[in-house]
Amino acid sequence: SSGINAEYGGVLVHENFSALKRNTVNNLMMMGMAFSMPVLAAIGFLVVQWQQFFWANAVICLVLMIPMVVAPESPKFYILKGDLENAAKSLKALAKWAGVDGVSEKNLENWLEVIPDTKV
Repeated sequence: SSGINAEYGGVLVHENFSALKRNTVNNLMMMGMAFSMPVLAAIGFLVVQWQQFFWANAVICLVLMIPMVVAPESPKFYILKGDLENAAKSLKALAKWAGVDGVSEKNLENWLEVIPDTKV
């Protein structure tokens, strides 16, 4: 499950933090993973039935994969590609999913400006 967390976490960091904060947040996340590995090893050593530990990790991985499958592409992804039409569709879908009103054609540019900077 740590590998999926690393992949998904890296995407979330890139999507939600500015270029100035991205490196710091990513490093803190990786340090947390590094400290969790010995804990997982100890738990695995203490569990009598290793199959239970294996299946618990498999279930966690499957649950963590659900948002990757059902969530639309982020508006920031489309903006970086220069595709503002799909960015607008994605933003509307995310707003509807989150139950946020107020995303319309009139104020769509304001919503797109709220997205963290697109510097790589």
